[in-house]
Amino acid sequence: MRGMGQSEAPEEPEPYGVDEITADLVGLLDYGGVDKAIFVGIDFGAFAIQDLAQQGMAMIVATHQVNFIGRFADRVIFIDEGVVKVEGSADYVLHQATEPRLVRFLQEVREAT
Repeated sequence: MRGMGQSEAPEEPEPYGVDEITADLVGLLDYGGVDKAIFVGIDFGAFAIQDLAQQGMAMIVATHQVNFIGRFADRVIFIDEGVVKVEGSADYVLHQATEPRLVRFLQEVREAT
């Protein structure tokens, strides 16, 4: 991330926008010749991951952000205590599945937001 470690730290806010951070991530992948990567985005970094998803980059995301899953996931896997309990489309997992632990989890997450 810009301004971290030994990278330049621009004083104005424009270089810290989502488009610039996303371009930095893609540039790092290109520079390293990396075809696939796993990104974990917290807070502002999650916006960069959303931007990558909108650009069509295939990714695996581990998250509790139900809204993000609903907008960007093609396939969702719900794992509880290391066991796959439910998998399917985002619509199925978020709105139709009846597995008790998943239903409880979704209710808790939705109440917290």
